[in-house]
Amino acid sequence: MVLCRAVIGPLSVASLVSLGCADDADRNTGRTVWNDTVGGVEYVHNLAQRRSTLRPIVLEEDLKIGEALGDTAYEFMQIWDVEVDHLGAIYVLDAQRHQVLRYDSTGHFIQAFGRQGSGPGEFRWPARLVWMADSLAVWDRAAARLTLFSRDGHYVRDTTVIAWMNVEDIAWMPNVGFLIQVGPVWSSPPDPAGDGLTTVMRVDTRTGTGRHDTVISWSDTAAMVAYQGRGVAAVAEVPFGIRGSWTATYSGTVFQTSGREYTVAEYSVTGERRRVITMESRRYPLSPRERDSVQRKMRTLRRELRGLLTIPSRKPAVGRVIATEGGALWVRVYSKDDSEVQTWDVFDASGVHVFRVTLPAALRVMLVTDYHVYGVERDSLGVQRLGRYRLASPRSVN
Repeated sequence: MVLCRAVIGPLSVASLVSLGCADDADRNTGRTVWNDTVGGVEYVHNLAQRRSTLRPIVLEEDLKIGEALGDTAYEFMQIWDVEVDHLGAIYVLDAQRHQVLRYDSTGHFIQAFGRQGSGPGEFRWPARLVWMADSLAVWDRAAARLTLFSRDGHYVRDTTVIAWMNVEDIAWMPNVGFLIQVGPVWSSPPDPAGDGLTTVMRVDTRTGTGRHDTVISWSDTAAMVAYQGRGVAAVAEVPFGIRGSWTATYSGTVFQTSGREYTVAEYSVTGERRRVITMESRRYPLSPRERDSVQRKMRTLRRELRGLLTIPSRKPAVGRVIATEGGALWVRVYSKDDSEVQTWDVFDASGVHVFRVTLPAALRVMLVTDYHVYGVERDSLGVQRLGRYRLASPRSVN
């Protein structure tokens, strides 16, 4: 086995991708990664032998923002999204405060902008952040409105996305435009033909109207349960349920995974499937600790929802998928026991698996850049803190 040694100094995801972190002999056998084309779609098959030669890299926390009591600028109430700019400044969307809080790269508070309301620069239910060129856009789910700010928090303009109230996620693609995820829409009793159907489409950010393209569509029927009756409507997520995930790339395509199998499909913005990345894997049963944790959470739900929920016997093959600006693709994978750490596979721009990383199991990953991972954790008192994790340097990995 050849040791892959990281360079001295700042270490990025891109540098590890270029190093490969795998045995040259394994890489040259032709038996760990192979490509073929079927119906005009390229398939990149990553075999298990390559992954077995790589020891997971542990990301180390190098910054933490948030405290229980003290300066209110560091007291988070409900972090819903995080973004960074080219200088490393950190923008935290606190939905309960109805504000965006800006910090420098060392975690020092700079300013807060936005407030509760329905006027220009105000929010009813701010849910997502996204960079649109040099403007920071805040998606207000309740108002179906996109509000743009300059990097220093000055209001620029609003756009209402007409007739699309059920927007779950957004993305901005350079030279392509604005994407929204509509749905999934849950109903009771379930509609087998449409319950949980999710669509990603492109819209006009100037007018807020017009359905340009349906990029991808899929169904999340195994991810949620819904109850409606006796004047009560409630929805609950199925623990370890199968659900899709998508991410927009900076090159103008979209990756999507269903979670049922370890496959990640790449689409053009007009919905054409271009490439499929696969990895040999298996769906593991829930561990005893995971099953106990799920049962404790279920006891907190309404009785009607508990009656609808069934604990899956096996976990999904994969979870979220995230593309970085540098072209790396991060895929959340499930292992035998995910109660201590969570595992992510990282692929290079060609779809070849290059290394694995682990993070604390309780970390809710908000953002992945070429140098850092940003995520939110709660302490024993329920206080939210934002952590920034980096690839360790210098470092040796098998």
